[in-house]
Amino acid sequence: MSVESTNRGALLLTLRGRFPWPQPEIAFGCTVLFGAPVLVFGLGLVLDPSRIAGVPTRVRVVLGTSAIAAGFFKWCHARMRRSSWYADVYENGVELKTSPAARPRVWAPWGDVAWFDDSEHENVKLKLEGPVSSLIDIQLPTSTEADRTALLAILAVKTKRRGE
Repeated sequence: MSVESTNRGALLLTLRGRFPWPQPEIAFGCTVLFGAPVLVFGLGLVLDPSRIAGVPTRVRVVLGTSAIAAGFFKWCHARMRRSSWYADVYENGVELKTSPAARPRVWAPWGDVAWFDDSEHENVKLKLEGPVSSLIDIQLPTSTEADRTALLAILAVKTKRRGE
């Protein structure tokens, strides 16, 4: 997998992300905003657990609410991020971008794809082979049923097998 490739072949399909690019990043920023006070306070309690008795109830409630909000925004970020990419499917692989006019961020040739999983309706996951295969799954957004059907037809020909 590399960012640059010169021999992509003909463009077979273009997939548009469900969420505009900044939305997942805003959700991540909210995760950091709400999670940082909880993390700092939690670290202080780990270092000196006896201090919990002196913390006012209002502060505990605010920190608990912040922890719940941080978890919610992290969930939103993860969910949006999977469906925010723009993908161009070529004869020789898949290219991911943050917007239609942006530089390619990820290029995965078909030879690096071990299998695909279409169990989720909003995206199709490509599992990669190789040294980083356990770290990276490529999520291709399928905004419409026509996009999904066309992508699955291409994947049936280009990849080795469908995931379990």
